Amino acid sequence: MLISCIQTKLRFPYAHFDANLDDMDRRMHCAQMDIDEGFEMMEQAGREGAHLMVTIEGFNGHIGYTDSRFMDHLEPLDGPLVARFSKVARKYGSYIVAGLFTQRNGKAYNSGVLFGPDGDIKGIYDKVHQPMNHNQIFVSGDSYPVFETEHGRIGILICWDMQYPEAVREMTLAGAQLIAVPTMGWEAMYGYARAFENSMPLAVAMYI
Repeated sequence: MLISCIQTKLRFPYAHFDANLDDMDRRMHCAQMDIDEGFEMMEQAGREGAHLMVTIEGFNGHIGYTDSRFMDHLEPLDGPLVARFSKVARKYGSYIVAGLFTQRNGKAYNSGVLFGPDGDIKGIYDKVHQPMNHNQIFVSGDSYPVFETEHGRIGILICWDMQYPEAVREMTLAGAQLIAVPTMGWEAMYGYARAFENSMPLAVAMYI
């Protein structure tokens, strides 16, 4: 299986653009640049025959968690950004694990959304282990699902989840053959350990 880790880098909004733009305008302008760059990378990966693409955590996460407008900029699963992922997956017949901040039933989730080669959502993993005060912002998941694909059984974790050995262990015992990990960081420390402990390959995309 050919795997592409889409490692976009979040831009710092104060370093760009007209000083007359307010904070939210800067953030949204940077967000669009980063998102467009990410899709350009996915197009390249698709042309090169990637069977699976994995994005960073919070691909659409440019609004600060504590900002009162955070929820206003989280898309539902039928939003235009999700549709854009669906289109790329369908165009190249690829699976995509997209790290997305999603809004469902008026609540925020830090999710890994699995798109199939037909463009449909095949599964959603919600981050179980929340660092710091994130459990006051995001609803935590409570399970470690493993998803069947024609390339094998894939599990999904997100960032902080890698710090806990039982997460990968449960997926291994459930028959996972690969774990996709959208993340902010930590793969160099915890990713190697989890892979070694379980003889399990991890496909990790990070942005710092």
